[in-house]
Amino acid sequence: MLWLFAGLAAFFLIGQPFAYLSGRQLPSIFGVEARPVEISALSARQLLRGGRIAVSVEGRITNRSDRTLPMNAIEVVVSQAQGHRIYGWSHRPAIAFLAPGQSIRFMTAHGEVPEAAASVEIRAGGVSASARL
Repeated sequence: MLWLFAGLAAFFLIGQPFAYLSGRQLPSIFGVEARPVEISALSARQLLRGGRIAVSVEGRITNRSDRTLPMNAIEVVVSQAQGHRIYGWSHRPAIAFLAPGQSIRFMTAHGEVPEAAASVEIRAGGVSASARL
């Protein structure tokens, strides 16, 4: 039994980097799976304009899988330094699907953030990324 567990663990740990490089998604093993979407080049800034706080976020989403994926709404969550959510919104990209290997740049902003924030988190395709403000 121990050999079976060790073999599965070795397959997952050794195979995951190769799956990432090939753009293929590994099957779920013990509830952990490789993600087909990558969020990169994430940057965010906070501005004060006319007494209102605005937050601007931009980045790139890349399809690392070998199949076409739907491009659903990008969720943006703005939080305080203690991690408490202050505000959030959705951004709908201009395309409906991402082909294998394709990437899309996104930029979204909102000018009604109720108070100063410390970080922003982006959620898309089952993955998340964060940036400090």
